[in-house]
Amino acid sequence: MRFKIPGYVAALIIGLGTQCTSAADAVSADVIVHVTAVQPTHRLVKTTQVELAYGDTVGTFGFEPAGRDRQAVGPSAFDVDGQGHYVVADPVRHRLVRLQQRSGVLVATPLGALPLPFSDLAVDRDGWIYLTDLRSRTLTTVAPSTTSRAPLPGKGLSTRFLRQGDDVVLSAGASSRLLRRGALTQLASTISVEKCNAEAGLITMAPGGKQIQVELGGPLASIRLIGVNGAGDIFVIVERFVQRGRLAVNRHVLVIAATGALKAQLQVIGAPAIHPVREFVLGPRGALHRMVPGTQGVAFLRWEVRP
Repeated sequence: MRFKIPGYVAALIIGLGTQCTSAADAVSADVIVHVTAVQPTHRLVKTTQVELAYGDTVGTFGFEPAGRDRQAVGPSAFDVDGQGHYVVADPVRHRLVRLQQRSGVLVATPLGALPLPFSDLAVDRDGWIYLTDLRSRTLTTVAPSTTSRAPLPGKGLSTRFLRQGDDVVLSAGASSRLLRRGALTQLASTISVEKCNAEAGLITMAPGGKQIQVELGGPLASIRLIGVNGAGDIFVIVERFVQRGRLAVNRHVLVIAATGALKAQLQVIGAPAIHPVREFVLGPRGALHRMVPGTQGVAFLRWEVRP
């Protein structure tokens, strides 16, 4: 699937890791995987696709076709709780919503007010919701009975939520902290992903410093970590330029085993009408989820890694 990179994504690409000018720039990696030259050992199999139309009732999401700054506004962030339900930010109605299926029917249940502005959203294994605001450097915790705010640790705009196994991790550059029931705990084990040359990304595991170089076989626009499942498989999304000198890209999700083997690959079809904070998240049970806000409604897709 080809699509144009929006301005904020193009700016993100410029700041992603080491920007080398040639694929020949050497990186001393422990393992090198050539994506175009090997066959994946597993598949990403789509198990669910559901959609909820926009509307004016309690059980729907809000949508503004020409909102702030003349851009459409709709569902902007999501995550998956321990029961597999979606928790979604609805900025049009300033609320958090839980989305689940009941007797085959998709039901949206308001959970409370959405603190605005916010930068990212996550839900831990116990259902506690977290929101960051990078401008004020605050972390809002929405517990079952209380809501609290605290200073956001770390500095800069690289702070984001990731899934590691069943847990939510707050990643800020080289530092990662586990979030569970409102408590932040420093993590010794981290995984970072960066662009290392014009056609490759580099996955670095700490401690130990093991590195896996992912060769894409074409001009790489960006590579970004989605999360790590309980088996240690690393999920990344890559954007590769269709042609040098043009902004059109193809997108794929890659699943890389801790050994460096290419476990699964998925071509991303279609692009959201509204680009969410995180289009892809890794659920606490290791499934891959995607939110695609359109002009008429929002779709949610789910995949599992299978042999």
